[in-house]
Amino acid sequence: MNKSVCFSVLGFQRDIYGNTCAVLSRRAVQLACKTEYLDRLVSGDIIDARVTHLEKFGAFIDVGAGINALIPIDMLSVSRIAHPSQRLSEGQDIKVVLRKREDGKLIFSLKELLGTW
Repeated sequence: MNKSVCFSVLGFQRDIYGNTCAVLSRRAVQLACKTEYLDRLVSGDIIDARVTHLEKFGAFIDVGAGINALIPIDMLSVSRIAHPSQRLSEGQDIKVVLRKREDGKLIFSLKELLGTW
């Protein structure tokens, strides 16, 4: 609720009352984003992301079309922090760097973009 969502129109069909309804797919947009954008990223690439949720172990980010990734808490700051809320807030737009791919998952970091102490 109150969130923007990406979707693709797959077609149109009639419901049981004869009304024309659009057939929408969020999954189609996510698959296209993954194959045309995320699968082409290499370690060191910097992308835009949005913080969606904070947990004590890290921050979840939307990296495109509603696809979520995790930034572990040790990758959020050059100094030790007790909770991700000390650096980020939900809904915040940030830039992140791809550290590595591991078992089909993308591992992102924020601290490399913060500079040194």
